[in-house]
Amino acid sequence: MLKDWLLKAPWMGAARGLALSVIYCLYFLSTWFLSVDQWYLPAGIRAAALLFVPMRYWPFLFLGDTAALLWLRLPMIETAGATWVFVSSTVAMPAMSALVFLIRRRLGDIGHRQFYIPFVILCMAAFGAVVGSTVNFALSPPSGFVFVPKEAVKYAIGDFLGMLMVILPVTLWKSRSTHLIVSLGAWRDTVIAGLVVASVTIVSYRLSGHATEFRQALLLLLLVPAVGLTFLHGWRGAALGILVVNLGTALSSPNENSSGSFDPQAFIAQEALAIAAVALLTLGAAISHHSRRARLRELSERQAMQLAKTSFQSTERSLRERALHAAEIKESMNATRRALIQLLRESGHHAAAMDAMREGVLQSRIFDTHASALYPIDIEASGLYVVLQSSALQELWGHGVNVTIRLRGNSQLLGVSLQLAAYRCACDAVAIISESVPEVVYLRARCGTVGDRRGIVLTVSHEQASQPLSATAEVALMDIESRAKAHGGIVKLHKRGRLSILLAEPTMPHSVGELYGLDTRLRTHRRPDALSYDASSSSAER
Repeated sequence: MLKDWLLKAPWMGAARGLALSVIYCLYFLSTWFLSVDQWYLPAGIRAAALLFVPMRYWPFLFLGDTAALLWLRLPMIETAGATWVFVSSTVAMPAMSALVFLIRRRLGDIGHRQFYIPFVILCMAAFGAVVGSTVNFALSPPSGFVFVPKEAVKYAIGDFLGMLMVILPVTLWKSRSTHLIVSLGAWRDTVIAGLVVASVTIVSYRLSGHATEFRQALLLLLLVPAVGLTFLHGWRGAALGILVVNLGTALSSPNENSSGSFDPQAFIAQEALAIAAVALLTLGAAISHHSRRARLRELSERQAMQLAKTSFQSTERSLRERALHAAEIKESMNATRRALIQLLRESGHHAAAMDAMREGVLQSRIFDTHASALYPIDIEASGLYVVLQSSALQELWGHGVNVTIRLRGNSQLLGVSLQLAAYRCACDAVAIISESVPEVVYLRARCGTVGDRRGIVLTVSHEQASQPLSATAEVALMDIESRAKAHGGIVKLHKRGRLSILLAEPTMPHSVGELYGLDTRLRTHRRPDALSYDASSSSAER
């Protein structure tokens, strides 16, 4: 109860705001002692606070910013004058907040708008330089604070680089729950880039004041790791690379923070870094955007293929149920026929009994052929190769054309779902190739394993000149292609009357079809003695 009362007390908001003001002031002062004019971290603290802290706490941020600046500028009150000290300490934060208010109103949460971040930082740095120039021109500050055009550029770039050092880490942290979270690969590459930058920074630090051109070339080479990280990891890589290079460039300067401190050799590299930061962050955002779209498209394609595969498997289960139901009807008809034959024999009508028996055998053969085309139930026990050598393939799908079959490998090593897909593809392929009524159709099949994939290659061909496909053959070819894609394969129709089909699946303990329950149901839903179309089979139980 006490805890809830404390959290809901009216004065808790003011207490949190005052705590935020103190923390902001301490951070501002600590970063000021680590900064130089051309790499100004307090500007980053100010910009990040305005961009990411709720607006209801802005008055406390103004208080903390003013307190920090007064702490730094009150010792100069005798030389600079009280007007400049107090006005310049209180104007910077409110003026910047006006710009940030417009930015947040227009763009919303900038942490999730990575494409706009470099331009927002650039506008804030330029606006800060304009505000400082205006205040100092109006109030005549000490000579070290006078903003001439060259000095304005130096301070603007210093603010820009300081903002990068604070805003980019905050943005990466805010994006930790999205796809922009930094991966292990990005951290590894960043560490490698950091080691390279550290090595160059140490050499550059030792060369400060000597070998000017060589030192400038070394500092410019620091941009290479940032470019590499951008192309490898998109916006995340650009942000991490710029942080590393920005830090290395700043540490290569031996100057401590003081009014007018300046390292002209490092400033050239920092100008290049400022330009490169805008380009790399923009490029990185574009790369991440298109990469994310490509991943989503790939995921959608995988889901579509998986749905298609599941649909095919569901259809096979339905066909199997129908085939078993037809087998039950056939068994009932066979029992009636046997009773009729027995009655005819007992009545002395032996010729009629023989005719009924011959008719039953003929009908049973026709039934078995069509039932195998409906669902090849023998594939569950004997495998794909036994079913391919049955009469149904040649009589129903080959239009009576002689089909020569050559088989290699062990088809029973494949999952039942893949064998069923291969059987359907083989039937459709034979129908397509035999459409031109060749003398012989060649069906070649080969099963095997490559790496972590196992599959089968089907080739159906003839030796006559190829002809354009009919509308029916086009539909059959589309069905083959859809089955092949759903089972991780490809289809290629060659010009000389040859059709090649590849089907594959992972070599896991259970195939993808088994994960969806197809193989288990095929083997357990019916008793073993019911999985046959022979006239002597027992009645299938439902």
